[in-house]
Amino acid sequence: MNYLLLLPFLLLSASSSSLDDDGLLQLLEVEITRTLRSELTSDDELQNLEASGEDPDAYFKKSDSPPDTTTTTTTTTTTVAPTTTTTTPKPTTPRPLQCVNNRECFKDSECPAGKCLGSELGVCDCNACVTNRKCTSDVECGGLWNSCDSTGYCDCVKAFHSHGFHLFIKVLLTFCHQTQCSTTSDNCYGLPCRVGKCKCAPASRSSLPVHYFKPGGK
Repeated sequence: MNYLLLLPFLLLSASSSSLDDDGLLQLLEVEITRTLRSELTSDDELQNLEASGEDPDAYFKKSDSPPDTTTTTTTTTTTVAPTTTTTTPKPTTPRPLQCVNNRECFKDSECPAGKCLGSELGVCDCNACVTNRKCTSDVECGGLWNSCDSTGYCDCVKAFHSHGFHLFIKVLLTFCHQTQCSTTSDNCYGLPCRVGKCKCAPASRSSLPVHYFKPGGK
C-alpha cells in the first residue's frame, strides 16, 4: 500500500488545525489504521499486525502464502510371542552300584572301585577275522558278513570289498580301530566290538582290633 497518498490530506489537516508534531503523528497513525481496517478482512488480522512487531510487508507475504503442512510420523511396534522349545532328555544307562568281576565294560566308571581292563575298547575288532581259516559260516570268520567263501575258507579282504571298501588299506586306516561301537550296535559288519572286563579291588580288611571275651563276660 502506498501511504504517500495520505500525505496531502494530512498536511492540509495539519496546516488548518496548527497541530504540533505529536498531534500530527497521532493523526497519521489514526488515518493509517482506518485505511488498514478497510482492506483487512477482520479485526483479528489488524490486531496481529499492530501487536506482532513484524514488518508489514512480511506480514502480507505470510498471509498470501499457503498454510503450513504438518507431517505426522506414526511408529508401529510389533511384539512377537516367544517360542517355547521342549527338549526330551536322552535316556541314560544307570551306573552299577558295585563292581562285578569279569563283567563287560568300556570304561572304569562301569566298574566302581575297580578297573576296566582291555585295549582299544569300544572299536570294531578287525583281528577277529583270520584269512584262509577253514569255515562253514561267517561265525567262524569272526562274524564278518560275507567272509566265508564258497571254498570253505575265510576271505576277509573280499568280504570288505562287498561292503564298499575297494582298497583294503582304507579298511585299515578308516575302519579298523577307528569305528566306534557298542555291544548293541551293528556298525562293525558283524565283527565283535572290543570290550573290557571288570577287575574289582579285593575287599578291604578291617583294621579295628579284635577283642576276645572270656565266658561270663570276663
